Formats: sequence, structure tokens, C-alpha cells
Amino acid sequence: MTEVTFTCPICSSEFKTEIDDDMIREGKTNPVPIVIPHGDPEHAVTVFIDKEYRLRGVNPLQFVHRFEEVKLESRDYFKSYIPFPLEEEVSFKGLDNKFITILNVADGHKTVEDIAEIIDESPFTTRMISLLLVRMGKLDSLRTVMRS
Repeated sequence: MTEVTFTCPICSSEFKTEIDDDMIREGKTNPVPIVIPHGDPEHAVTVFIDKEYRLRGVNPLQFVHRFEEVKLESRDYFKSYIPFPLEEEVSFKGLDNKFITILNVADGHKTVEDIAEIIDESPFTTRMISLLLVRMGKLDSLRTVMRS
């Protein structure tokens, strides 16, 4: 191991580190670039060491992220359905009041659950009516979204 001393251009501190001799001997370029993370907050520099173990340059790395074990926050996701209206006017002729209410309140934001409360019906029935309205050409679509 060879000790190398350099001044970090990011934090301006002098830093000593040991470089594995095999890295220099087996390096495919001359000088050999070696990334050295250090400091708090952690950042990194690339030091360039030639085959005679001389420091040839130090360059800052702008974007270095050290990957650590991260515990992903567990979330419960649920499916929701949102009816999207057609852009043009639709005829209400021959439709039940619940069908008409769904067409009037479907705005691409309210979920089937929201609309079910408005028409005093179960979410399942509201979803089935919405699907029927899509097949009849009265609604544009019933889209599935995942929410946390």
C-alpha cells in the first residue's frame, strides 16, 4: 500500500489515503484514476496516480451518491377507478337517474367511491354502471389508478 496525500478541491482539507499498489501496477491507463469518497457531508474526488506513484492531479466529482441499505417505507396501495367524461355533450334520453347523475358528476377526478356516495349506491354497482356507460358511448373511459 502506498500513502497518498492530496488537498480536496471541494472542502479544501488535506487528506491522506492508502492506495493499493496492485491498482497502480495493473491500471490500464497512466495515470490511474482512483475515486476517493471522504468528508461530512460525504463527497468524492478522483486522484490520478502515475506508474511511479506520483500524484498527477485531483478532480472533484460533482454527483456522487453512496448506496446504503435503505429500508423502504411499507405502504398499502389500493386500486381506485375514475370515470372520465366525453368531451362532447351526450344525450340523457332513456337513462335512469343514477346513470344521469354519474354522467353529470364524472369529471376525471372523482373516484367511483366518491360518486357511489353521491348516488347512494355501492362502489361495485357504481363501477358496473360506469362500465356500462363506457360501452354505451356515454363516458370516455373508466381508468384504474393506484393510490397509497
